[in-house]
Amino acid sequence: MSRKGIIIVLTTVLIWGTAEAGPGVREAFDLRMEGDADAAVAALEKDFAEYPGDPAAFFEMARVRCYLFDFDACQAAIDRAVDLEPGNARYHYISGVFSIYAVSDAAHHQDEEKMKELGERALAELEAAVEADPDFHEARYLLVQQLTETAPELGLDSSGREEHVEILEEKDPLWGTKARCCLLDDPGKREMWTRLMEERGDEARVCYEAAEGFLDLNDVYKAAKCLDKALELDGDRYHLLLRLGLGYSMKKDWKRATEAGERYLGFDAPRPLQAWTHFYLGKIKQQQGDQEGGRDLIAKAEQLDSHVWKTFMPPPEILFEVP
Repeated sequence: MSRKGIIIVLTTVLIWGTAEAGPGVREAFDLRMEGDADAAVAALEKDFAEYPGDPAAFFEMARVRCYLFDFDACQAAIDRAVDLEPGNARYHYISGVFSIYAVSDAAHHQDEEKMKELGERALAELEAAVEADPDFHEARYLLVQQLTETAPELGLDSSGREEHVEILEEKDPLWGTKARCCLLDDPGKREMWTRLMEERGDEARVCYEAAEGFLDLNDVYKAAKCLDKALELDGDRYHLLLRLGLGYSMKKDWKRATEAGERYLGFDAPRPLQAWTHFYLGKIKQQQGDQEGGRDLIAKAEQLDSHVWKTFMPPPEILFEVP
């Protein structure tokens, strides 16, 4: 699976309703936000004993297991949540997202059969999400993206994209723009985002999505201008700073990459994401030849969270939505 497809999942912003959960679910989430995923697992196991059949607990366990890179346990937990509440569009959506991450893990292990199996699962779960909630625009957009990016790579059926795009264009033009861009070549995408910024560049959401769109085009400097405008209009839209920093890193613009990471740390970000950002900044120092400075920052990351993600990309934002 392409890195771009994973990044799109990473930066999707979710808005949803939630079912009532047992007390152990919020405790587990808070512990994970404090950088203690092991204690979060223990809290959820206690919740299972006291509140058997709580789908929210299985949902949260799936998120913990994803954070710990235990994809088999992650999928088993989200499957249980779906079994307990089959009409919950959110659970189907998350099951699809976790399947996409598992495709990437299977690709790393060169397991083509498992990649195809997981790809089919991802598409089926996203289809189930939009069937359960036809107005779940995030799920429909991700379905279009996966039908475009992943299905052809795995030899899966990619039909139905145009229909989903047209639904989004009718119901929410901005989600429709994002979905339409999946079907366009790069010049077409650039023209669409440029035109949208000219017409609606005073809206925070438009600026944020345009920033992501330009990052998809590897135009990191134009993306930065859009993101600056988004943050000026809405200071809570800071998560994309992490991807902006990665964009600078890929261009070996270490100064701006560092500035993006340090700027991110100026916000009230969850502790695990602070940990990843310190890890990322440490790697940048090492790229510049400052091995000692890099080790110090990586050690700080491990102090913040012993399970800090030591990967190219930060943990997905969906792991940090309040249950």
